[in-house]
Amino acid sequence: MLLKFRGGLNSLPVTILLGLLIAAFAIFGVGPGILTGSNTVIATVGETDIPFLRYLNRVQQEAQQAQLQLQGANLPQDEIIRLLNIDQRILQQMIAEATVEEHMRELGLRATDEQIVEAIRDVDAFKLAGALNATNIQLALQNNNLGRDDLEDLLSKGVTQQQLFGAMRETKPISKTLANELYTYQAERRQATLVTFKASDIAELDPATDEQLLESYEATKTNYMTNELRTYNYLIVSPDLFLDQVEITEDDIVALYDERADDYIIPERRTLQQVNFPSKEAAQTFIDSLTPETDFAARAAASSDFTASEINIGNQSKRDVEVDFNVETADAVFALENGAVSMPLDTLGRWNVFKVTNVTEGSSTPLESVRSTLEADAKREKAIDLVYDFMPDLEDAIATAATLQEAIDSPLIQERNLPLTIASVTGVDQRGLGRSGERAITQSDEFRINATIFNEEADIGRVSDTNDLDASNRDRGAFWTEIVSVTDPEQKPFEEVKPDVRNAWNSQQKQTKAGELADAALARIQAGEDAETVAAELNGTSLEAKNVSRTNDPNSLSGLAANIRNMIFDLNLGAIETDRSADGDGYVVVRVDTITPGQPANNAGAVNTLYSEIQNEFESEIFLQYERYLRDKYTIDINDQLRRIQFRNESAQ
Repeated sequence: MLLKFRGGLNSLPVTILLGLLIAAFAIFGVGPGILTGSNTVIATVGETDIPFLRYLNRVQQEAQQAQLQLQGANLPQDEIIRLLNIDQRILQQMIAEATVEEHMRELGLRATDEQIVEAIRDVDAFKLAGALNATNIQLALQNNNLGRDDLEDLLSKGVTQQQLFGAMRETKPISKTLANELYTYQAERRQATLVTFKASDIAELDPATDEQLLESYEATKTNYMTNELRTYNYLIVSPDLFLDQVEITEDDIVALYDERADDYIIPERRTLQQVNFPSKEAAQTFIDSLTPETDFAARAAASSDFTASEINIGNQSKRDVEVDFNVETADAVFALENGAVSMPLDTLGRWNVFKVTNVTEGSSTPLESVRSTLEADAKREKAIDLVYDFMPDLEDAIATAATLQEAIDSPLIQERNLPLTIASVTGVDQRGLGRSGERAITQSDEFRINATIFNEEADIGRVSDTNDLDASNRDRGAFWTEIVSVTDPEQKPFEEVKPDVRNAWNSQQKQTKAGELADAALARIQAGEDAETVAAELNGTSLEAKNVSRTNDPNSLSGLAANIRNMIFDLNLGAIETDRSADGDGYVVVRVDTITPGQPANNAGAVNTLYSEIQNEFESEIFLQYERYLRDKYTIDINDQLRRIQFRNESAQ
């Protein structure tokens, strides 16, 4: 929606950016912060400084946005900055911006006064009733800590960058002929005959003798080894251990209920239409023109510079209206009946008129109906606190003990009177299976612990460091492990694995037989026999693959595996070849029957789209090469110690 002055300036810090950051700025992310200064610089590009304060603000703004997106993670802002490398990424972005600014300065590029004036006229935030308004301009500048000279400088740089990057975009070295040729290639369709011989369909085999099985076993002995097995102990500490020590008061339950008020108390909401006018008289004239049959939105659009869609501001709570307008407006609007129109309501010199088109009653869930849930949750929250209180003592005990059992038997831990238990797992592999393949581990937490055991070196007797029971939720608890013994892989004797050897032998014989049938079919089809007849006589399956696309276009219904589709496009017209099935079950004979090239003349829209994609990729490469050129051209000095001290908790050397 285009910016409309709805009576409040709360949104101007955002919307002014939409007006000021003209198209060229999006390439390197330049914003109004470019004008804030500081005596300390984080980096210098040629003669262009990057003030540390401006850099700090950019990092914090992006971290705040990331924090909103990661609300469930409960991560502090400084940790988000480190995890996402925001400090390093923003620094590189700002260096890229500075190289462009330095290049423009060196080239002497400047925007004309006429261009700056035109840019100002394009900013909706500066307008009132479609015309530039001095008061609006002043308010917008104040909200962004900009002076008039700052605004002129910002717009001048924006216009100049737009011209610079626009000139790069005007370069059209890619010929349309290339797009035509590429479309001809990409849109090619082929038709092929396929004859499939599945190994799993072959039933008649000569039974293997013991000598053949033993020979096969000796040739593939490494396939019949036990996995490495580990026996280990583990200790879990979770909030469940502390629940019996937790006492919950009525105040705790009430506090948690209040904290979750948004879940239990749903406020009344109203669907609103709204329009504003420069004077109370104009607003009243509009109200007087309304009748019960009048379409409010249509009449408002005809009487103002609002569009009909902008007049419908949607489902609003009273708090929403207070924030967007003011308390008096919210009180007046929520006192209206459904279908009623408000009187003119003053907000910072503009006069708003509202109509209520729907009322959704609020609701509330009484505390007593959720008491049991709140009590359980409050109890668990306190238990979580007790876990964190207990953890340092347990870690100290583990650090000084030889085993996990010795650690929990220490006086420091015993006096806590907790039901701590050391669990043991005997002889399991990385998948949680015992030596004979039986399932020894079944619980999700056990799988997590088992994976940790096999990710560690086989250091027998060493107690592990603390591990989170759930990497995505530390509040679930922690665990510690110690490896008791390791059994290296062993060769399984022939008699033990004889059934497996027989199955493998049979599978290989079937696969070999399928290959022989495919070779026979290929020779007969090459000799001119009908493919369908050959397939029937050799117990294969014949298929005509139509409309096969080179790029596996979803509109192509071939459903072929990638290796078969690639073979179809590798073969010449009339050529025939065989290959193994993608799933390994047998072989497929392929013959190319027809080739239909793409028709660019009949698909101008698709060709134009392809040409745009090629051009965009080329433009991206131009900008990438331009950035590299500028980085090589100018001396870049970075005060990285400032960044490390601020965001990496490193002391100055």
